[in-house]
Amino acid sequence: MLLVRLPSRIWTSKTENNPDKRFRTCPNRWEPTQENCSFWQWVDEGKGFGTNEVKISILENELTVFKLKTNQELNQMSRKLWMQNFFTFMLFLMFLVKIM
Repeated sequence: MLLVRLPSRIWTSKTENNPDKRFRTCPNRWEPTQENCSFWQWVDEGKGFGTNEVKISILENELTVFKLKTNQELNQMSRKLWMQNFFTFMLFLMFLVKIM
């Protein structure tokens, strides 16, 4: 099993053995371009989408998306800061060369 760190998707089974039974999978499970992830889990039959278990799952998914977006923004800001520091250093070197 891969650790994808993306929100799982909730599906409804259409098979004869498990009609209308809900389950969740990795979002990359059936993506041909992605590395296959084997994660799947049944959603408890006695609980609907308004239950605490599903609400917690939705909140976990939202938290995962928030973390991913935050990490992307942090990486972008780190690159910008590195570039600013680099250019500041270059200007400082140019100044030193000019005054010598």
